[in-house]
Amino acid sequence: MRGLHRFAVREGWADTDPAVEVVPPSPPMRLPKAVPLDQVERLLDAAGPVAAPASDARSDLLAQRDRALLEVLYGTGARVSEAVGLDVDDVAEAVDASGPVGLVRFRGKGGKERLVPLGSYARRALAGYLTLVRPVLAASGRGGPALFLNTRGGRLTRQGGWVLLSAVAERAGVEGCRRTPSGTPSPPT
Repeated sequence: MRGLHRFAVREGWADTDPAVEVVPPSPPMRLPKAVPLDQVERLLDAAGPVAAPASDARSDLLAQRDRALLEVLYGTGARVSEAVGLDVDDVAEAVDASGPVGLVRFRGKGGKERLVPLGSYARRALAGYLTLVRPVLAASGRGGPALFLNTRGGRLTRQGGWVLLSAVAERAGVEGCRRTPSGTPSPPT
């Protein structure tokens, strides 16, 4: 309708455009579909162990890193870009009446910061990664502040995080996953 009135004014058929003040309705926002629990469990199992790696083999170390990253993504709902942008100092542990509580400080879109609690599974996976795996990966690089490191000791990139997620989804046999704005795999459509 607005286009018709604009055309009529441009062609000289009308003097004014009565639709110029009309604001079109915005389309309804759809909520993302939740990933079924069985697929989440398969993804986490395919990522690697929560406990200490079976050996010092590079593949076992990377599997534990992958598991820690997936636990953080799943446990916090963070985007891949937010998770790989974390520094070691962004993870803290506090104590409240119920015991130790993990907290993660994310910097999201527009530089906004938010504190997100970290569940026990993600805390355990992250603790194993920080204690056993990250020091080995950091020795390959310059020892920067990044939490999640690539094989050369540098910060894991968003693209590297997505490649990692895609490989885990393939190993888990989760087909039809696609990238979502949060970076986590979505259920098949």
